[in-house]
Amino acid sequence: PKELESLSSLKFSTGDKTTALGNTKEIESLFPLTYGQPIVDMSHNASSEEKESSVSTVSTSPLRVGVVLSGGQASGGHNVITGLFDA
Repeated sequence: PKELESLSSLKFSTGDKTTALGNTKEIESLFPLTYGQPIVDMSHNASSEEKESSVSTVSTSPLRVGVVLSGGQASGGHNVITGLFDA
């Protein structure tokens, strides 16, 4: 995606907290460190003026990323994990 072409121009914004549609207590107990965390959106700053005014910084150190698979087959799911590994 375009957002990953230039990491120095990424802008992050946080949204609503994550929730579950069912079995809320069980899911919260299984994922205590991530349940209820805000959803993070990233966008690409298009102009140099936006880059200068942005206060967001991007760390280029390795990140620990978790992926939860639903258990069902999904076309291209392995591509997502490969892409995260290669990034």
